Amino acid sequence: MPTDTAIYVAKKILDGIKLSDFKFVDELEIEINENESVTLPFRYVIENNKLIINEKLVEYLRNRKEF
Repeated sequence: MPTDTAIYVAKKILDGIKLSDFKFVDELEIEINENESVTLPFRYVIENNKLIINEKLVEYLRNRKEF
């Protein structure tokens, strides 16, 4: 898990949610453009059918000049 996801999960556990109640996805692929993508080899939370990820990270990856 990336640090922000680990903190999110830890906070939810402190709030009373069991670890077994979480849904996770491993190895997230983010499309950069129609020809390129980047794979993040980490575990992310899915909550209410929505991926919990920092949108600024996605924006940063899509706007990097190295791609």
